Amino acid sequence: MNVKKFIRSSIVLFFISLTIFAYSNYTFPQDTVKKSTIPAKEQQSSVPGTPAKSKQPVIIRPGDKQPTTKEQNPMKQFSKEELSGSPFQPKKTTDLNEMKAEELFNSGSRRGGQGDYKGAIEDLTKSLLYHKDGNTYLKRALAFIMIDNYPSAIEDLDTAITMLPTSAKAFLTRGVCFYELKEYEKSNGDLDKSIELDHKNPLAFNYKAAIKYQEQDFQGAMENYSEIIKIDSNNKQGYTNRGMIRHYLKDYKGAIEDYDKALKLDPYNPTAYNNRGAAKVILKDYNSALTDFDAALQLKDDYADAYGNRGNVKLNLGNTNGACEDWQKAYSLGMQGVLQMITKYCQ
Repeated sequence: MNVKKFIRSSIVLFFISLTIFAYSNYTFPQDTVKKSTIPAKEQQSSVPGTPAKSKQPVIIRPGDKQPTTKEQNPMKQFSKEELSGSPFQPKKTTDLNEMKAEELFNSGSRRGGQGDYKGAIEDLTKSLLYHKDGNTYLKRALAFIMIDNYPSAIEDLDTAITMLPTSAKAFLTRGVCFYELKEYEKSNGDLDKSIELDHKNPLAFNYKAAIKYQEQDFQGAMENYSEIIKIDSNNKQGYTNRGMIRHYLKDYKGAIEDYDKALKLDPYNPTAYNNRGAAKVILKDYNSALTDFDAALQLKDDYADAYGNRGNVKLNLGNTNGACEDWQKAYSLGMQGVLQMITKYCQ
């Protein structure tokens, strides 16, 4: 598959996915960088309107243990696709060593595409004994990523970059590996180089945005998400994520505009409905917010944040019994933050 086509089709999975919890008249996001992308249990501050220390948005990022299967991890999807797709260089050689190297390269590619990553590493290692090739090092690095061996992947990528100094993909992949190892300065440098070589690759901007978020540089994060939208004006998650950052910057109307665009592109996105509703709560548009939380729960009936948010809206609309039902449901789904509301308003 053409690499750029694959990147465009899979980019949606690489973005920050935020869910916002509205508390009283203030909204604040969940926690951000975790070892797992499964949201942690909510821990709410005892002072209404004050974010708990652990609350930031949840980043779905390559290498995390996803709540789905390992093969659905976006970086793993990208690596698996590249394992089975990148060509051997050089082609049509008459050199016996290069012919054997190509045979083993192709065998490693097939094994990697079939999910036999250790077998792929074995064949690619043998291929390198016959012929040193930058693409082979890059491909073996992708196989190492599939088994979460980022240090070995970086070693191969160092060599690949030496041999392929203009490979935007190699710099991007190494940047992602450094990101996984929380070496953000090195990651940022590789991402910058990748962007310099290929300014139209949205993945690099996505990781740049994630690093900016780590640094609490929300304006910088928004600029990178805006670049993604320039590259692909139909990127629904790009709008959702930029809406999140605008929420952080207290541009709630701008956030709602981005959520509107995201939902126009994908009307089955519960996160966008929940987040748009949370922004509307701050603007005291309670009836419209209630409609958004209803929509989020129709799409995801175990959405704890949406139950908590809807409970807060119902309280503002004078429906205390309905609010208590929603808070109790949110609490049963693991949201500890609503306990003080239940204690205060529910008997």
